[in-house]
Amino acid sequence: MSDLERSDLTQIRTAVRDYVAGADNPARLRAEAGERAKGVPSVADRAGWQTLCGHLGVPALVVPEKLGGLGAGEVAAAVVLDELGAGLDPAPAWSGLAVARVLALVDECALVDQVMSGSLVGAVAFPSAAPAAAPELELDPRGRLGGTAYLVPDGAGCDLIVALATLRGREALVMVRPD
Repeated sequence: MSDLERSDLTQIRTAVRDYVAGADNPARLRAEAGERAKGVPSVADRAGWQTLCGHLGVPALVVPEKLGGLGAGEVAAAVVLDELGAGLDPAPAWSGLAVARVLALVDECALVDQVMSGSLVGAVAFPSAAPAAAPELELDPRGRLGGTAYLVPDGAGCDLIVALATLRGREALVMVRPD
């Protein structure tokens, strides 16, 4: 790793640390818990996510420059997640980074732009506890995702779910909008 890369990572860490220090994360966590206790499906702090996107460019870190991202990579993303976790930030950063990376890999430019702006909150559905297992999710002819997902971090209240599912008898990456 060159000095320039270390310097860039230090700047990213400092920017996220400053953001976390200025955020009232305990109050945001209490508000999120209150909404969930009422049965209101809310994504973990949409306003915080939009700030991380708009002011810090968090999802753009894992999106290649040719798609309008920063192309900083997974190490930069890990630095962001480390600082957000240390500060107990409730924004859906892990899911947002994962969805941005997947959408960038399949060249879904319009959706990548929406994730990078913070206007779209995505979640990744893990269809099984075993990564190499066949998907337990299936996309029906009407475009509805059925089956059981093992884990869907930040799935409550998200705008888009990305999952590995069975489509016409074959494994496929699918993107669905929850009801």
